[in-house]
Amino acid sequence: MKEILCLTSYPPRECGIATFSNDLIQSIHRKFGNSYSIKVCALESPAEKYVYSEPVKYTLNTSDASDYIRIAGKINDDAGISLVLIQHEFGLFGGQENAFLQLTERIAKPVIIVFHTVLARPEESFKQYLRKIASACSEIIVMTQTSAHILQSDYQIANDKISVIPHGTQLVSHKDK
Repeated sequence: MKEILCLTSYPPRECGIATFSNDLIQSIHRKFGNSYSIKVCALESPAEKYVYSEPVKYTLNTSDASDYIRIAGKINDDAGISLVLIQHEFGLFGGQENAFLQLTERIAKPVIIVFHTVLARPEESFKQYLRKIASACSEIIVMTQTSAHILQSDYQIANDKISVIPHGTQLVSHKDK
């Protein structure tokens, strides 16, 4: 069975990304049953430590640059992990942008990153930073066509590397009674 490792904030942490990730994992289990084993590397800081249960397998101290290297090593050494799914939101990684970049570059397995926020009109240094992250990842997921367009136009990221999964619910029209 293929194992997916989700690098994300996760309940009991109270955070929109934690809730999103929990919902995503439950939806994958409902849709695909036991086709995938999904584990979590929960994001923590010294100020926010939690007691986790399944599916949390690892934790990452986002305030410690060396912990990013440690986690990359654990991921690479874990033969069961076949894919890494990273939930990215500014502020989740404790100001450790360079350590986060090193993490994405050191993981020797396919990485999919979900950008929950895409900044338009970036400064050149930030543009280069995000392009390096994109280069280290196999696929990029965003929530809106606008975000996809910004990645293409402002960051020059190839369209075929970007997928859009709309955030929220679909409107369903009611049948006439």
